[in-house]
Amino acid sequence: MREFLTPPERPSKFDLNYIKGIAEYQFGHVASNLLFQKNSFFIRRSINTQKIREVLTDSYELFLVLRAQTSLFSLTTVSARVLLDGLQRPRFRVVVMNSVKDYIKVGQNVFCKHIISADPGIRSGDEAIVVDEEDELIGVGRAKVSGLEMNQIRRGMAVSMKRGVIRDED
Repeated sequence: MREFLTPPERPSKFDLNYIKGIAEYQFGHVASNLLFQKNSFFIRRSINTQKIREVLTDSYELFLVLRAQTSLFSLTTVSARVLLDGLQRPRFRVVVMNSVKDYIKVGQNVFCKHIISADPGIRSGDEAIVVDEEDELIGVGRAKVSGLEMNQIRRGMAVSMKRGVIRDED
């Protein structure tokens, strides 16, 4: 299989400012500082465009994915844990019933009827961190409706899951 990304490399000062700027725009100043507090990570670029596509930790774990369509980051379970540890509840969180967490951990979508609470600051299309009632990470996904709607309506899909904790460990 052909690899479409370059080998991991250390970011230049320009690259560092670029990805920090995107994170600050998308997640806010405090969350951006949390994500990039260690300041030591690797990046991988697209072979065709030379644009940054992935941010990796020092141990080469996938940390953030830069989506080509929107030029915004997709969270991974590694970056979601950093945000959960550093930000108070309910920031970026969607809290679901413990009875459905095993399904969501393997990548099943989150429906409004299973939500206990959600950050009212979440907008449709934003990255959402899905946690159980004890604030343990279940997975990450993209919100299909706003956090306010998640708290009010009881029908339909709320979060399209990208990475469940179990699926991401495989």
